[in-house]
Amino acid sequence: MKRKSERRSSWAAAPPCSRRCSSTSLGVKKIRSSTQQDLRRRDSQDDVYLDITDRLCFAILYSRPKSASNVHYFSIDNELEYENFYADFGPLNLAMVYRYCCKINKKLKSITMLRKKIVHFTGSDQRKQANAAFLVGCYMVIYLGRTPEEAYRILIFGETSYIPFRDAAYGGCNFYITLLDCFHAVKKAMQYGFLNFNSFNLDEYEHYE
Repeated sequence: MKRKSERRSSWAAAPPCSRRCSSTSLGVKKIRSSTQQDLRRRDSQDDVYLDITDRLCFAILYSRPKSASNVHYFSIDNELEYENFYADFGPLNLAMVYRYCCKINKKLKSITMLRKKIVHFTGSDQRKQANAAFLVGCYMVIYLGRTPEEAYRILIFGETSYIPFRDAAYGGCNFYITLLDCFHAVKKAMQYGFLNFNSFNLDEYEHYE
């Protein structure tokens, strides 16, 4: 859906993020309901928009959005996917983190998107939400210099929550790993020189992985 922005074709015309909001935000059409039951259902699945930078936003949306003149939406839910063994679902490996970070940096540097708000969105699948949040959190730690706690705090704004990652076994799980655990691991790997995307060999990693 394209719309005029009153002579301001700028990403700055987009409303601020970092909040829970109705589906009217950032140009998404509102779905009207005449029953209390539908209203309660919609309230329990409010869209979430979280500011990462002044141009980058992470969103959890329950209907597919359309890009506008001042907003670019993209999703990696069906592009970067975890290959599970049994009941495990993530987190995504370093090659996917690298691909994601390259994608973000390319979009932010793109001349055609300089005036647009860039929104990485995920859908209603809680496992994909966790993996999407993992990727954007890693980007914050690796490229924006955020601490693991700062990245995690941004992602859980407004009581937003994510299911923890689990082991690859069948049945119940007795040990879980949270997003914060993952961000600490990435930060520690950078500190000790185990992870450096400036010299990361994607082909070699994927070959041996």
